Amino acid sequence: MRLVEQHIIGKDDPRFKGLDAAAFASKNLWNLANYYVRQSFIFEHKYLNNIEVFHLIKSSDAYKALPAKVSNQVLMQLHKAWVSFFEAMQEWREHPEKFLGRPKLPKYKHKTEGRNLLVYEKGAISKRALKRGRVSLSGLGELVKTLQKKEAVVQARVVPRGTHYVIEVVYERKEEMAEVDASLWKQEVEMGKRNNQAFVQIPHPRFIEMLRYKAQLVGITVILTEESYTSKASFLDRDQMPVYDPNDQTEYIFSGWRDGPGTGSKGAAPCIPM
Repeated sequence: MRLVEQHIIGKDDPRFKGLDAAAFASKNLWNLANYYVRQSFIFEHKYLNNIEVFHLIKSSDAYKALPAKVSNQVLMQLHKAWVSFFEAMQEWREHPEKFLGRPKLPKYKHKTEGRNLLVYEKGAISKRALKRGRVSLSGLGELVKTLQKKEAVVQARVVPRGTHYVIEVVYERKEEMAEVDASLWKQEVEMGKRNNQAFVQIPHPRFIEMLRYKAQLVGITVILTEESYTSKASFLDRDQMPVYDPNDQTEYIFSGWRDGPGTGSKGAAPCIPM
C-alpha cells in the first residue's frame, strides 16, 4: 500500500521562497493550458486532452519554467479536472436533484494569489540523494530528510497551503499479516485520564479512517455496518449481522444480550456502525 510522509515548510523557512516560486509557475502553466482547453471546448465543442495541449504549449515560457516531467504532471492534473467535470455533467443530466446547479468548467487560478500543486515522479527525484536519506527534487534541490528507503519512494508532492507548504513523500509499504488475539479488544479504555480524554474526543469518521488505515498495514480488513443489532451481535462469535427491515419477521439469535434499554450489552464484541 502507499503511505505519505509529510514535512511542513513555513514562511520563515529559507526553503519557502523556492517552493513558492515553483508553485506560482505551476499556477501559470495550469492557467495557460486551461485557457486552450476552455477556448476549444466553448467555441469549437472539442475537448483537448493533456497530450494535445502539450503540443500547443511545449515551447511556451510557462511550460519551460518547470522541469518537463513536472510540467507534464500539471497537464495531467488539468486533464483529471476536466474528466471529473464531464463525469459530473453526466450525473447532473441523469440526476439533477443531486446538485445545487449545473457543474462548472475547471476554473483559472488567481493571477497573483494562486498557487498549484507540484508532483515529482521517480524520474524527477534524485536517487543519489535518497541513498543518503535526503529528498532532492528536480529544479528545487535538496529539501528534507526522509526515513524511507530509496526503493520505497515512488513520488514527492509540494502542496501549497497558503501560510505554508507541505512536502509529501509518497512511499510503498508491504502489508504484513498480523496475528490477531481475540482477547486485543478492551471493554474499558485505561490509558490514563489525559490520554483517555484525547482518545474519546476523536471524531467518529476520523477514528474509523485511522482504524482502517492502521488495520490495512497489517492485512486486516475493516468492515462497516449500520447500527442495528450491534448491541447484541458478536463479531468474535461470528454472529450474522442483518440489516434492519421493519417488514422482516425473522427472529435473529445473537451471542450477546441487553439488560435493559440504554444499558448497553454484555458478552458481545463491539463492531463499528456507520
